[in-house]
Amino acid sequence: MLKKLVFTGLLSLVFSAAQAAEDSNFKHFSVSLNALPSLQNSTDSSVPGESSISDKAYQYQFNVINKPEDFVKGVIGQRLDYYSLRAFAYKQAYKDPDASGTGADGVSSIEGIAFLYGQRYLMADKGYQGFGVGWYAGVAMIKDTWVQKCCGATPTVENKGIPVVAAEVFYKFNATPNIYIEPGVTVAYEQKGTGPVNLIPALIIGGAF
Repeated sequence: MLKKLVFTGLLSLVFSAAQAAEDSNFKHFSVSLNALPSLQNSTDSSVPGESSISDKAYQYQFNVINKPEDFVKGVIGQRLDYYSLRAFAYKQAYKDPDASGTGADGVSSIEGIAFLYGQRYLMADKGYQGFGVGWYAGVAMIKDTWVQKCCGATPTVENKGIPVVAAEVFYKFNATPNIYIEPGVTVAYEQKGTGPVNLIPALIIGGAF
């Protein structure tokens, strides 16, 4: 099922790219990175084996963006949708509920690739910059490496597919017609973490073409 979803999404990406090429007045493609990826990391030194968990952190994106549409709703002036292919890694401390409900402290390293579809709502009525909010969802293939306080210092490794659901608040500034800077905060649902949602700050620097 996951392979079918990814395949269908890739076909949609190619189709959207073909449509995007028809309009040369808007930058339909972008590549970007998180300039401060370590902001999403957390750890817990009280967990045996925590030092053996990688603290690498990165986020890279390739996006295909459809031209914004008028969408006047309160302070919102435009809406756009996009497809995104992302590679990411981060380290996190978490509490994983067990059968007793008390939870088990742990530390995990997540590394993977995600294919996403999302929508953004911009407060500006012209031009793709300024304050905005959005959401995205999709699937990710990840490598999850973790240790738990209850279970010894030897890491456990699991490869799996997971759903991705998140909301975001951001401010996009176009430094030049082709270079943009975008500070923002993502609110993501996670099975592992310190709670049902995780706040992830980021400083995105990208190029549009």
